[in-house]
Amino acid sequence: MKTLIALLSLVLLFAAVPSFAKTELDSLFAAADNASTSDPTEFQVLLQQISKETLSANQLQYYLYLQGYKSQVIGEHDEAIKLYQQGLVTGSSIELRYRTLLMLSNVMSVKQNITASFSFLFQANELVTQVSDPELKHRAKIQAIASYMTLKLYKEINTISQELLDTDVQGLSRCYALYYNNYSTQELKPEKTQLSQIQAGIDYCKSQKQPIVELFSWSLLAKYYLFHKDFKKAEDILKANLQEVESKKYVHLIGYFYVLLAQAQLDLNEKLDASKTLDKLLKMKNISSSSEPMVNGLKLKAEIEEKLGNTNSALQFYKKYIEADTIYKNTLSLQQTSYHLAKNEILNKNQQIALLEKNNHLLTLENDLSTVENSNKQLLIALLLTLLTFLSYFAFRAFRNSSLYRKLAENDSLVGISNRYHFTKKVSATLASSQTTKQVDAFIIFDLDWFKQVNDQHGHLTGDWVLKAVVEHCRQFVRNIDIFGRIGGEEFAVFLPACTAEKAALLGEILRDAIEQIDCSGSGHPINITASFGVTCTDRSGYELRQLFRDADVALYLSKNQGRNKVTLFDTHDQKESKTPAL
Repeated sequence: MKTLIALLSLVLLFAAVPSFAKTELDSLFAAADNASTSDPTEFQVLLQQISKETLSANQLQYYLYLQGYKSQVIGEHDEAIKLYQQGLVTGSSIELRYRTLLMLSNVMSVKQNITASFSFLFQANELVTQVSDPELKHRAKIQAIASYMTLKLYKEINTISQELLDTDVQGLSRCYALYYNNYSTQELKPEKTQLSQIQAGIDYCKSQKQPIVELFSWSLLAKYYLFHKDFKKAEDILKANLQEVESKKYVHLIGYFYVLLAQAQLDLNEKLDASKTLDKLLKMKNISSSSEPMVNGLKLKAEIEEKLGNTNSALQFYKKYIEADTIYKNTLSLQQTSYHLAKNEILNKNQQIALLEKNNHLLTLENDLSTVENSNKQLLIALLLTLLTFLSYFAFRAFRNSSLYRKLAENDSLVGISNRYHFTKKVSATLASSQTTKQVDAFIIFDLDWFKQVNDQHGHLTGDWVLKAVVEHCRQFVRNIDIFGRIGGEEFAVFLPACTAEKAALLGEILRDAIEQIDCSGSGHPINITASFGVTCTDRSGYELRQLFRDADVALYLSKNQGRNKVTLFDTHDQKESKTPAL
């Protein structure tokens, strides 16, 4: 920016009229930059005006940055990345390069490419000392927080945002810091979230004319009232701001508002209104089908359809929810793992650097010793290094073997999920914890119908193929927190923490349907597979695993007895002596 000002000064000395034109164009850029976060319509008009002008290299760099921001806001992330990257090779403004790198980091975190996100963030950090604007210097920390938001690292978000607030940062950075601090507090300790702090964040962002962050802060206020069961207050807040939210065309913000509003309407027993609100979400474009708002919206839609008595529709939406939630959680888990691996890699490199520095110091000391002492010391070092190498090798082998043996001991060797021993151990530990908090957990047992005939008629290799296919198809619908195990020859079980019996029965229907749809032509035999299911939960059967097994078996027996290929929910009024039907 200083280079640009210097050039303008030179032009002013030699040509008054062109200088005036450039100054007017710079005013357009400044107005567009301000409108980018406050008035999308005005922002678009100003960009169109700028596009008609002849631009210098630095002005083109600025224009590409603003166009990239516009694309990012409306959810056209690939186009935004393309424009940002063009801006990096255009012009020479350090501050614009710094801002562009931060926005690339942001859009990469939204696209769930954490490695690229932190790569751009590190590049931006290298330019901080060359940035003259104090407000811009804080943007790197703000972007780091945004990346941590994608990873759901709420403690890190809370720490960095509080550091910014403690330095008495002002302007846009303070607006973001207040929002992120309130958001992370609400996620970590919702009962300790203070209404006055959320309102202070709203008021400050409003004073700074930052409507998008202000609207996100209004969503925190609505969430606060939902937590404290003041559903009407939450609904009023969301409705009062919904029109402005929709006008901003910020897809993630809109999706977030729709989900919160539908939740408030459902809590107020306004089921039809809640369903209509979610229909708007499901029709949105440029929003990922596995994004957080969409995942939460599908789950809520399934609950609403169930309450409206639309069982088939509820089943379909719940199936979509499980698929989207599995992708979302698996992606999040992979991102968090990548982040921690990268963090450990940096730590290891720092330790290696420190070790090299110590080695250099030792080498310097060695050069000062006599030849004999030096030779002895080198021999000792060689011996120690040799010993260390052997110890490291045997430690590595022991670690690798222990990991391998543990995996073999815990997983079924054929299908790769928990064996009965490990399944029982994990479920028992989870039940003990759930009993303390009175959490309702669900339990499913399912058994393949007529499986003995498959083995008898087509051989055990075909039977093994069937078992593998069943696990492969069912695994995609099981949550990361669920425990999936093979507890017998053709008998499987799924333990679902924090899940009601009704939702477990819906999952049972999904699994039953998935098994029935398996194409068995790959086995080389014309066979069809079905399974019978028994479902119970801790508020029906208690927290003893033995009783859960018994009651789920009773329900499974009823499914077998009523024609197979069914899901039966255990009923405490229907306890019968379980008899194993012919397979």
